[in-house]
Amino acid sequence: MNSKKGEKKVRKRKKSSTQNVSGEKPNKKAVTNTQKSSSNVNKTKRNVNKNKTNQDSTNTVNMATFNVPVYDTPVTQNRQFQPYSMTQPVQNPNFTQQSPNSPAVGFYTSTPQNINSVMQPMVNPYLDTNCKLDDLTQKVNMIFDKMSTLDELSNKISTFDRAVQNLFKTVEKVSKRVDDVEQGMNFINEKFEDAKKDVSDVKGVCAGIREDADSANDAIFRLQKDLDELYTRHIDLQTRSMRENLIFTGIPMHDKFEESETTEKVLEKFMTEQLKLCRIAEYDRAHRFGKEYVERYPDGSVKFMTKPIVCRFRNFKEREIVRKAARELRDTHFGISEQFPKEVNDKRKELWPHFQEARRQRKKAFFKRDRLFIDGVEYCPSKKDEEKRDDDVPRRQYNKQGARPKKLNDPGRRQRRKTKLDDCDVINCDEFIFSFKNRHKITSHRSGGIALGYRKCLDKCIKTFDTECKFVYWFSVDKKVFDLDENIVFGIVYIPPVNTNYTSEEAFNEIDVEFQRFSQNSKYIVLLGDFNSRTANLSDFYDENSDDEFIVQHFTDQFDYTDVHILDNLNIPRERNSPDNVVNGFGRKLLDFCKSNKVFILNGRVGQDVNAKPTSRNNSVIDYIVCTSHFLQFVSNFEIGEFSKLFF
Repeated sequence: MNSKKGEKKVRKRKKSSTQNVSGEKPNKKAVTNTQKSSSNVNKTKRNVNKNKTNQDSTNTVNMATFNVPVYDTPVTQNRQFQPYSMTQPVQNPNFTQQSPNSPAVGFYTSTPQNINSVMQPMVNPYLDTNCKLDDLTQKVNMIFDKMSTLDELSNKISTFDRAVQNLFKTVEKVSKRVDDVEQGMNFINEKFEDAKKDVSDVKGVCAGIREDADSANDAIFRLQKDLDELYTRHIDLQTRSMRENLIFTGIPMHDKFEESETTEKVLEKFMTEQLKLCRIAEYDRAHRFGKEYVERYPDGSVKFMTKPIVCRFRNFKEREIVRKAARELRDTHFGISEQFPKEVNDKRKELWPHFQEARRQRKKAFFKRDRLFIDGVEYCPSKKDEEKRDDDVPRRQYNKQGARPKKLNDPGRRQRRKTKLDDCDVINCDEFIFSFKNRHKITSHRSGGIALGYRKCLDKCIKTFDTECKFVYWFSVDKKVFDLDENIVFGIVYIPPVNTNYTSEEAFNEIDVEFQRFSQNSKYIVLLGDFNSRTANLSDFYDENSDDEFIVQHFTDQFDYTDVHILDNLNIPRERNSPDNVVNGFGRKLLDFCKSNKVFILNGRVGQDVNAKPTSRNNSVIDYIVCTSHFLQFVSNFEIGEFSKLFF
């Protein structure tokens, strides 16, 4: 059938590179075998191509070259011996017929499997077709891969487009926010400009006010200067008006409502009997004034009542005659002094301790009204240093030395313990109320201080005072408790010992300042506590018998510098008994404090303590009770108890 079709349509067969060029026709049997083998090869080739297609789909296809598949059949094995022809490009099928005597270029006439050369030209065309199909398949697969890549790229582009859309929306929102912020900034700028303008206006107004204030200050300064000058002139006029006056104290009253005529007769009798004047000095008038004072016996009964007498003499010479005769009043309870305005007396009282110190140093010191002169130079007290001592330094630790060691080397003795508080601590005790004045208000390292405890029933009768001085804690007791005419002011004192980190040289000065303030409102003041002062048996008052002529000339009234006569009136000995014969620096300061403020030490002088007992470690006296002379009459007993074993 094939031959008939070939006759009807003459078709020239295309020659391939593997065609047999000998011109011989193969026999039919050979052709049949060749076709069978070719069909087998094609089947095998399809299977191999399927496997190879699967493998090539996972690998990257190189479009520049193509791979030659390896087969397991004898025909495919024969191709291994044709490297040249397979590596060359496929020739154009329209080739020129070569000579039949020469073999095809690049082919061998036999194979290692001894296959006849007649079979080779029939196998090669199929192999070329399969190779082309393989190449085409690979290219198609590559196209599919690239298409899939394009699909993925399309998805990514879609995702990117959505992201861009979202970003665009976000940018629009941000743009709106920026617009809002810009509007807000514009509003702020407007307000700032308004405020700037207002500030400028205020500065202008302030400048005007400042000028007015400066003018007002200048005016006030001039007024103050004029007022001070007027005040000075007023004091000077008062002093000049009192130049011929003398004040007599200690002269008893005949009755409570003594008339001026009676007072003048009493004064004339006093001049002749007590002052021993040959003639009575001429005077214009005399009368009593001031606060009434009651002199009492030791049992409390009234001895006499007295008020100061002021007498105005005819002239200054007559006054001087009487004043110089005041030396006859030594060792009596009478006194004579010049009259000054209250302001001058207060100034003289402030300068009195400095005067005493100068006289103690044997310097020439004297008063001229309210001015103190030392060695011919006017003394002006300097202002106190307001800087306080730093108490944050911890107390020294004494193990084997010091007056009061913190630790004892004897293991058989118990260590002494102290209660240290700050303002955050509270002490609860039945039937008692406690208040404190701590050295530190709030601190991690508690330190010492002063504590006051009293029964709850006295809560309404006791009032504490918060003052700046940390060495004394002041409180008052209502006058109804002791049935007195004034409240009693108590001060609990603790002065740190010498040579410690808490030592203060200004302790007594600070106490003195506050004592002066309280003494203006009360004449009953008591100080008690640990003064850490050793005074031995030294005197705590000015002895009029031992003072020089300056005291007589300038302070003819002994009441101006001492109240020692009250001790005599109350049968209280002037000299103190003390078992401690040592005097330290604080002890001398305590004695000066007593002399300056006319207060007395009760230790070794009053009650059961007349024989005197030590107050510290059974060998020294450092704890005292000090009170004003007016309070002495209410002291019935004073005793020092046994030393507590808790402090051994």
